[in-house]
Amino acid sequence: MRKFGNSLSILLLSAMFLGACTNKTRIGQISTSSSPSSSSSSTRASSSTSTTSSETTKVSGKDFPELNIGIQLESGQDTIDYAKMILGDKDWIVIEGNYTRTESIPYNLLQGNDGSLYWVYQDGEIYDKDNKLVHQP
Repeated sequence: MRKFGNSLSILLLSAMFLGACTNKTRIGQISTSSSPSSSSSSTRASSSTSTTSSETTKVSGKDFPELNIGIQLESGQDTIDYAKMILGDKDWIVIEGNYTRTESIPYNLLQGNDGSLYWVYQDGEIYDKDNKLVHQP
């Protein structure tokens, strides 16, 4: 019964985190706003507002080589090796992932032997269970 309760807790945490992550802006979506007196742009989770005009342009990482840092995790084992390098060896296991599904941002949810949970995204960003950025390459 205890294993079922732990699995249910992890599943609920995962669902809550996925809901929060679906609204995240990634490198592939860069939003720009401009007005006659100034212009600004924002990337990732930043936001900007303008009273005159606003547009969203989809671009690829190759359009901004300075943003393309070269990390591309492709599998659960790659993610585990990366987590060991950044967070230390905690006998990481992948408890959920969506690298093979394209409808959302690719990630793996890792759990350490101490019970810690981290979401490791395909581009190398790592978030803790409170959705706080822990590492950005």
